Amino acid sequence: MKPVLLKITAGPAISFSARSDHYSYKHNSWHYHPEFEFIHVIEGAGMLFAGDGIHHFKGGDLICIGSYLPHYWKFDQQYIQEPTAKSYIELTQFREDFWGKDF
Repeated sequence: MKPVLLKITAGPAISFSARSDHYSYKHNSWHYHPEFEFIHVIEGAGMLFAGDGIHHFKGGDLICIGSYLPHYWKFDQQYIQEPTAKSYIELTQFREDFWGKDF
C-alpha cells in the first residue's frame, strides 16, 4: 500500500502546529508528511506502524516521528468495541526548517 502525503502546515509563516485529540477510537491512513512530530499519548494503547517497524504504544509514551517517515496509528480493539473507552493524545508537528538553515 502506498502512503498518502498529508499537508499539515499552512504557509511559510507557520513553523509548527499543536493540538490535542480525543477519540472514542481512531485508525488513520498510512501516511507521511515533511513535518516531524512529537506525540504524547495520555490515554489509549495500540500499535504504531512506522517505516518497516511495528511498535506498541500506551498512555505515558512520548513518540517522535521523523520527516517523511510513513506511519499509521492503530488503537487497540477495546477503543472500537467499548463506547466508554477513550484515547487522548497531544501532538506537536514542526516544519523541516523549524530550527533554521544553519542547524
